[in-house]
Amino acid sequence: MKKIIIYFTFVLFFSFDAYALIGNKKLQSSPQYIYVSNKDSKNPNVRFNIAKRHCAKYKKNTFHFKNDWYKGNPLPTGFRKKNFRFICALNSSVAREILYDFIANKIPKKKFNKKIGKQKSIIIEFSSRDFETRTPEQIEKDKAEKKRIEEEKRLAEIKAKVEAEKRKKAAIEEKKRKKIEVGITDYTTLVKIKKNIDKSHLFPEIDNLNEINLISLNEIDKNNFNNLINKYKEIYFLTEADYIATSNVINQIKKKSQMKVGEIYVLNPKLAKLETEINNLDRQRILAWRRVESANAENNYYLSITCRDFLCSAKAIAAAVALGKAKDNYRSLEEKLQKSINELENTPGEISKPKYQSYEYVEQEVEAKKEAVFKVIKFNNSKFEEKDIIFFETKKFRTSNGINAKDKNYDKLKNKYDSTNLISNWQNSKFSNIQYLNLFKKINNEGKFKLISKQSEIVSRLKEIKIAKVDLEDSVSDTSNLKTSKDNRFNSVVVIKTNEGMGAGFYVSSNLILTNYHVVENSLNITVEDINKKNFSARLIKKDLSKDLALLKVNKRGKPVRFFNGQLEQGSEVEALGHPRGLKFSLSKGTVSAIRKYASTYDVLGTPNVLFIQTDAAINPGNSGGPLFYKNKVVGVNTQGLSKNENEGLNFAVHFDEVKSFLK
Repeated sequence: MKKIIIYFTFVLFFSFDAYALIGNKKLQSSPQYIYVSNKDSKNPNVRFNIAKRHCAKYKKNTFHFKNDWYKGNPLPTGFRKKNFRFICALNSSVAREILYDFIANKIPKKKFNKKIGKQKSIIIEFSSRDFETRTPEQIEKDKAEKKRIEEEKRLAEIKAKVEAEKRKKAAIEEKKRKKIEVGITDYTTLVKIKKNIDKSHLFPEIDNLNEINLISLNEIDKNNFNNLINKYKEIYFLTEADYIATSNVINQIKKKSQMKVGEIYVLNPKLAKLETEINNLDRQRILAWRRVESANAENNYYLSITCRDFLCSAKAIAAAVALGKAKDNYRSLEEKLQKSINELENTPGEISKPKYQSYEYVEQEVEAKKEAVFKVIKFNNSKFEEKDIIFFETKKFRTSNGINAKDKNYDKLKNKYDSTNLISNWQNSKFSNIQYLNLFKKINNEGKFKLISKQSEIVSRLKEIKIAKVDLEDSVSDTSNLKTSKDNRFNSVVVIKTNEGMGAGFYVSSNLILTNYHVVENSLNITVEDINKKNFSARLIKKDLSKDLALLKVNKRGKPVRFFNGQLEQGSEVEALGHPRGLKFSLSKGTVSAIRKYASTYDVLGTPNVLFIQTDAAINPGNSGGPLFYKNKVVGVNTQGLSKNENEGLNFAVHFDEVKSFLK
């Protein structure tokens, strides 16, 4: 009966016209299991029945379900949830024949035989999870859907290629449009001339991307200049002109803090704490002793009687344990109390405490700026034009002024704010590279070109600026490009700005400026401003602390002064030019009070060994380093703060003889 049921179950299973799908069309083997697939068999029912008949023919009672496979879990209709197996134990030759027929010759016979080996027990497994029922119509529909998806994918790839090509062409057209927008033609040539000026290594490089004719020259002369203008129709000559670094306070807030001014003695707060602790411990010790006495009395009671039952014995033991704990607690409290008493005896009654006093310091928001100034000379249609263009970067820093070294949070505050060195390091860091399109946009859209009338000057303007020799008697300079004010002498005077403040200076040659040393002392970045409000950088090239004089080199041509050569009389009228208290390009008049030797501010011994002009012409902060004129010639360098007394009208200027000696 059991065999009939199993047979009927297998017949019923394959009556669903399902495909038996096992594995992945590949024959896999293990010592006891063979997994086969007949997915592509035209009639799996027939192949199954053949295998079944072979099993029945060669060995009976071997074709069956494994008992534990479906035990307590009957197979549902369609057999979608469970796998089931049958075992066919055959001799190896018959088994190979059946199985090879079962997989419909899907693999070579040699490979098949190698995989099977000489196994005597073979399990053929059918998996219901892979069963499916598809009609021919459904199969054709699936093929059509697959073809449609492949066609859509192919069309999408074609469309993507077309879009990529469009984007590429659009990018090329956009570049052409941008070139036209910034004034670049197919004939445009950029000639970059390297100029040996201060901080030239910080200037931005040009990212050309091989899209414009770029020529780099280390130097230029008449020969290569003429060759260039004869060869190219439109040329832009680009040279470094100046590098300027400035910083300005844009906002400041007063902050309060405390600084240490001494020490005071106060009662030691630890004393009160120890006294309170001792009192508490003493109370706890007394209570603990009372608990000891109570526990001792109870324990003595049980010791005095004879316990005749279990309950009494248990109480006696508990009383003894309680007494031991009470004694231990009492001893612990006594030890703590004694320790606190000893600590109290060794604690000083007073301790020193720092005394603080409130004070104010200033928190500043500083905007630092660095500028790379290029000179551009344009050649087109046999015409030369020039202009300056500026690339700049700004960055904000938070600094402080007036933090006392005795501030209780001095280190913390110093770390909180940016240092002057940090600002200088940023100002002296290299500019980022610039795209050639941005360069030409700036060249053609910012500022106006000025026609160069004297073409013979072009090469000299493009060459390196050299330090001119100072003519102490009668210095002259080309002033054709300089604007004049009401007093032409201001064309020679400049504002000198540093991170520490500002002062004055004046041209002693076409590119050399004289000032006081204390104006530029310890300054990494020196900026000069002329009467036309043009800013440019300066570099310290010479100093004399005994005379408090400094010589600066600049990359901007200016009008040098003429020095007096003669005897300056007492009572002579003189005029001081400078910027008192930030009031730029001011003039104050006075008379020569005396000519005497006086000690320099840098002379720690106070030896009067420098010749000064004493005058009542007003000299205030901002005047330092400016010229003192007698008529139209310079007789001295104004030096503010030389005198230690506060008498009004007592001012000094370094005598022109000292100046001439310094400039030699």
